[in-house]
Formats: sequence, structure tokens, C-alpha cells
Amino acid sequence: FGIFSFYANAQSTDSDTFSAKYVTPCGQLLESERENEKTAIWGVKMWLMGYITGRNQESLSKVLGDAKSESIYHHIVRYCRENPFLDVLTGVSELYKDMDFQN
Repeated sequence: FGIFSFYANAQSTDSDTFSAKYVTPCGQLLESERENEKTAIWGVKMWLMGYITGRNQESLSKVLGDAKSESIYHHIVRYCRENPFLDVLTGVSELYKDMDFQN
């Protein structure tokens, strides 16, 4: 059972675009959480930190720069419990936008 199935396709055109071909659905994350699948949970934590790092490098900012992976992960688990039909990428994107707006 692999929760951490994600790859992306960056396309260079007139405007830079990013498309996620597969992202972890919230239901799958919650199942891994219930089953205490440590490897899958660790993978999501690392992916979340990589996402934030990438967004910060892109925008030359430090949004959530001091946040711990555990805190961000638990925020996303809570997000998924409230939005079980969405996905991890949507949750972290919304978190990033909310925190960026507050800065």
C-alpha cells in the first residue's frame, strides 16, 4: 500500500506551469494515519516540507519557514478530516496561501 504516490510535470511555456499527475487523496492519508503506517506518514511529512521549501524558493519568501514538519502534517490531517474528498496538495496549497496572506 503506497500512500506516497506523486509525480509532477513542469512544462516550460510562456507562463510557467506545474501540473500534478497524481496526489495523495485525503482518504488515503487518513487510512495511513489510522493504520499508523510510519513510512507513508514520514513520506508525506517530507513531501510537505519539500513543497513549502519549493514555494518559498519560487517566491523568495519564508512562509512557514520555522514550522516543524510535525505541526504542518497534523494541520493537513485535520484538513483531510474536514475535507475527506480533497487531497494533500490542495490542503497544503491552502495552508501556504493563508500563511502567506497573514505575513
